[in-house]
Amino acid sequence: MKLKVLTIESERVRRNEVNINTILENRILEEDKSANGRYFAYKHIIESQSNDHGVLQQTGTMQSLGDRLASRGEKLIKCRFIVVDTLSKNVYYDGNQTDIRIVLMELFDVHYKEIMFVTDIDSFYKLRQLKIKTTPSGQIGMDDDISILSSQEDMFKDLCEDGSQVASTVFEVNFIKEGAVFKKDAFKKIASRSKKGLITITAKGFDEDGNEVKLSSKISKEILVLPEVSSWEDKLYLKLGYLVSSLVEEGNNENS
Repeated sequence: MKLKVLTIESERVRRNEVNINTILENRILEEDKSANGRYFAYKHIIESQSNDHGVLQQTGTMQSLGDRLASRGEKLIKCRFIVVDTLSKNVYYDGNQTDIRIVLMELFDVHYKEIMFVTDIDSFYKLRQLKIKTTPSGQIGMDDDISILSSQEDMFKDLCEDGSQVASTVFEVNFIKEGAVFKKDAFKKIASRSKKGLITITAKGFDEDGNEVKLSSKISKEILVLPEVSSWEDKLYLKLGYLVSSLVEEGNNENS
């Protein structure tokens, strides 16, 4: 399954004492937390749209699936997951954004404005912040634009004494709080300068719906885990501890 990613812009993410049965209309089926309290995983259900499908009866008559289920007092549902990493402050999910916000704000010490959905450039509508961080020593990635490093090196030659070392430098541009309209082609050129290695590029802004979004050269907007888990039964009976361990392993492989 594919899990989307968001980050929490907070100093600390901590689980509170609220019971899972008091939120989401009792749709959270299960909660699992790791022994060290770093990971919290949730299995919940969401209502799925049923009017896109129809039912063909043996008599030859047809009816929308939504009407058929409504006549029986039933709903079409999906099983979804949320995994909260309180250390990295990354959240992995495959549900809708409304439910994610409710879980984070009700069960954790997280505020609405601290939730940043990781996305790609094409999803940005307005840009609020662009930050480029470089580390002068370490492993250079094949995709890194080393001209950024060399220009900074020249800049510090006259500033620092011989032997002085720079741990990192940050170039940051902040726009008005409502965000600024920008040229996407130019933005893509900047963002493509680094995918790994010594340069980290992050951007924050808003999508067309007004949601705060984030782009990071160090965080994928989604991660593939447990591709064999696909059916309703697979997801319903999936152990949350196994999901977390598989997610951690996949994340480690991605960063190696």
